[in-house]
Amino acid sequence: MTTEEMIEQYADLLERQEMLQQQMQYLIDRVVLPQEVIDQWNAIKAEYQPMIEIVVINADAIKQQIQEDVLANKATVHGNKYMAVYVSGKKSWDGKKLEGFAMAYPEILQAQKVGEPTVTFRKVK
Repeated sequence: MTTEEMIEQYADLLERQEMLQQQMQYLIDRVVLPQEVIDQWNAIKAEYQPMIEIVVINADAIKQQIQEDVLANKATVHGNKYMAVYVSGKKSWDGKKLEGFAMAYPEILQAQKVGEPTVTFRKVK
């Protein structure tokens, strides 16, 4: 199978996934539930949703504080279930300026590293 054929197969699979999801949602939307079940569902959601939102807000606040502490201390912090990993800033260089500099000092090219190529998938417009 050629790469072009594989791309077409990949696109077909993505379209099939989207179609199946749409069909599933259509069928779910058509299910008729008794009003009593809908009322119970809404009551449960009404009871739990505010509690969930409070937990999310508190977790976000604690996460922000942990991030600030880890950045200030420049050290990873380990917990029993999670760890906050300190990752130092990545160095980068202005490639155009260095290429110009390399014209006068070609030795600098010895420090150049080229990464492995990658592949990304995009929808054709």
